[in-house]
Amino acid sequence: RPKPFVAPLVMVQTITFALTIMIFDQVRLCVVSMIIGSWRFHPESTPPTTHALKTALTKSLGSLSAAALLTTISESFRRRNRSVFCWFLFPCHCIMCFCGCLQRYTFPLRIIA
Repeated sequence: RPKPFVAPLVMVQTITFALTIMIFDQVRLCVVSMIIGSWRFHPESTPPTTHALKTALTKSLGSLSAAALLTTISESFRRRNRSVFCWFLFPCHCIMCFCGCLQRYTFPLRIIA
């Protein structure tokens, strides 16, 4: 018989593993987008890959971790049940739309102030 603390430890280990994989994926996407963006918009001065990796692992790590957390949650919902996934995504889309509208319409006010 397994000990009572084994099941929670396995759950924590699984969630940590999934989150780590998603963070690495987000860092990879960030580095690739920085390199391609610099090639496209600044072809005369493209930074090295190490600069993009340093930026992804220092300045952008919080944003990438939050994106990885949301990706992990949505992937787990998507795999479990499609209806739960749809009910989870609708409020997220509404919140993102509200934040986008708020940012768009308050930006001119920040310039004036």
